Amino acid sequence: MLSDGHRLHALEVRNVSFTCTLDDESTCARFFSPPQVVRTLKDVSFEAISGEVHALVGTAGEFHIKKFNIQQGS
Repeated sequence: MLSDGHRLHALEVRNVSFTCTLDDESTCARFFSPPQVVRTLKDVSFEAISGEVHALVGTAGEFHIKKFNIQQGS
């Protein structure tokens, strides 16, 4: 934290949501029949302060890749 009370942010994300449709080619499609619209992120916000380490924890899958790409701006 700086002396004036402001923090240096390396990354700030606010109110991110993401919805996709699972189709036959989707890794998770085998769990949903017929294909469904799935909200993978809902109103996600976080700050990554310089020097902090953050991790996305969960089972491996395409949703984690999409979340990572969204956070990168891809």
